[in-house]
Amino acid sequence: MTREQPCCDTRRSVAVRRSHKLARAETSVPFGGASLRRRPVLLFVATTILVSYGLGVPGLLIAGAWVPGTNGIAKLYLGRFLVVAGPACGAIGTVAVTSGRGAIGPFLCRRLSLPPNGWALFLLPIIGVAAAALAYAAAGLPLNVFARAVGQAWPLLLVHLVLQILIIGLGEELGWRGWLLPTLTARYGFARATALTALIWYFWHLPILLGGMADAAWFALAISGLSILFAILLRWARGSVLASACAHGSINAPLVFLSATLPQADHRLAWSYLCGMFMISGLMALLGTRRWWSNAGC
Repeated sequence: MTREQPCCDTRRSVAVRRSHKLARAETSVPFGGASLRRRPVLLFVATTILVSYGLGVPGLLIAGAWVPGTNGIAKLYLGRFLVVAGPACGAIGTVAVTSGRGAIGPFLCRRLSLPPNGWALFLLPIIGVAAAALAYAAAGLPLNVFARAVGQAWPLLLVHLVLQILIIGLGEELGWRGWLLPTLTARYGFARATALTALIWYFWHLPILLGGMADAAWFALAISGLSILFAILLRWARGSVLASACAHGSINAPLVFLSATLPQADHRLAWSYLCGMFMISGLMALLGTRRWWSNAGC
C-alpha cells in the first residue's frame, strides 16, 4: 500500500495538470468553442449572416441565371432558399454549439409543435389576403379587379402561400422568434427582447435598406409592427413558431402573387399603406396585451 500511494498521487497530479492545460487552452483561444458558448447571440448573428449572404446570395445569382421555372416560381424560391434559411441555420448551429447536438431535436420539437387552438392558423392566410386587398384598394386598385385576379389564379396564390410558409416563414421565424427572441427575453425581458430582435431583423434585410431612405423608413414601420404582432403570436402559441411562420408567409404570399398577376397596380404605394397598417395593428395589439410585456418567457 505504501509503495502504490505515490504512484496514485503522481497519476492524479498528472491528470489535474492536464485538465488545467485544457481549461487554459479553451479560454486562450478567442474563437474557440468555450468563447462562442459565452456569446451565443453573436454566434447566431454571425452564422445567420454567413449563410444568408455568404451562401445565399451566390445561390440567388446562380438560380437567377440557370434555373428555369413557370411564372418564375422555381427561380424565386430555389434562389432564396439559403438566404431565408440563414436564421434557421443560425438557430440550429447555435443550439448545437451551446447545448450539444442532442439538444437540436428537443429545440425543433418545441418550436415546431402545434399550438393550442391550432385551427386558428387557417385564419392567418385569410387575414393576409384581406390586408393586401385593403392596401391595394387604398392605392387605387378596385376591389373587383383584386377579386377577379384571385378568383382566376387562386391555385398560383395557394402555391405561393404554401411555399412562403414552408420556406420563408419557417426559415426566418425559426431563427428570429424561435431562438433569438426567447434567448434575449431570458436576459432582457420580453419588451426589450422584442425591440432588439426587431433591430437585428431589420438590418438583416440590408438590400431593402439600400433602396433609399423612403424604402428604409417604410420598412422600419413594417418591421416594428410585425415584430410586436409576431412576438404576441409566439406567446399565444406557447413558444411554437408555426403561428408566426404562417403569418409571415400569409403576408408575403399575396404581395408576390399580385406583383406577377397585376403588373399595372401601384405596388409601391400599396406596400406603403400596408407598412402603415402593420404599425397601427402592432400598436393596437400592444395596448391590448400590456400585461404580457412585463412578464418574461416565451
